[in-house]
Amino acid sequence: MRGNAVQEIALLMRSECDSIIYAGSVAAAQEHFERLLELAQILLKVDFNDFTFEQKQGIIIALDASSRLAFGLCKKYGIDLPPDAEPMDAWEALKEETGKGAADFYAESGNAGADKIRFNTANRKSFTKALGIAKALQKVKDQWRVTGMNRGQLKDWHPNAKLHVTDGGSTIALDNGDIVSLCKNPNDELKGSQLLQFAVKNGGTKLDSYAGNHAFYIRNGFEPVSWCKWKEEFAPDGWKESGENPEHIIFYKYTGKKSEYDTAEKFFESVPACKDYDTAYEERDKQL
Repeated sequence: MRGNAVQEIALLMRSECDSIIYAGSVAAAQEHFERLLELAQILLKVDFNDFTFEQKQGIIIALDASSRLAFGLCKKYGIDLPPDAEPMDAWEALKEETGKGAADFYAESGNAGADKIRFNTANRKSFTKALGIAKALQKVKDQWRVTGMNRGQLKDWHPNAKLHVTDGGSTIALDNGDIVSLCKNPNDELKGSQLLQFAVKNGGTKLDSYAGNHAFYIRNGFEPVSWCKWKEEFAPDGWKESGENPEHIIFYKYTGKKSEYDTAEKFFESVPACKDYDTAYEERDKQL
């Protein structure tokens, strides 16, 4: 979804919020709330049908709070944003200007939540819903790097995976040492590195990812071992819409040490590509 469409939906959502506040009856307020949910479903590309009323409220509050706080702080610090800027653009501009991230500002404003991050055990239904929301809240250019799954796919691909969702809606799963479905919800107070720390502490030893995430993983103690070339026939949903260049897939193992390959390009120049995904997966596993 491009910036102009997001802005239009955001304005409609704000209008529905105001209508709820000034509704003359409970029935009228409920009607506006349902319209608000329909707009949120379009924005996030997530089906809310099986959500509880409390969960629906939480999503609406999180969306509105994140938008209001991010844009309000940019105004406070004199940061000019383009007309089609999204909340994530505002948070990134604030980070560059002040050195503080969303979690820091939420803490200062009293919205940080519990001091201790909880990794809750989840079932397939709650996990895939949380994953879908966390993925939808990423910037458009980054969404395709997160592998979304429905319950059936999760059962087929990772039948024995241990599933976890934080209080803030971030996800991570562990399947016999494999770290999968790592996705930080932008509204969560934790850092992405804390998701990896939890995974390693609970038996995570390996993962694979598109090359655009290379800096993040080597910064957190993962060493690239093997790789396979991008194949457009296997391109994930959303890649073309992202406008991003194709990225090869890199397979990592956890060492806890600094990698000599500070860029993906250096790694590609030093290590020959495997013929396909499965071969690269097996090659990495040989070195565990």
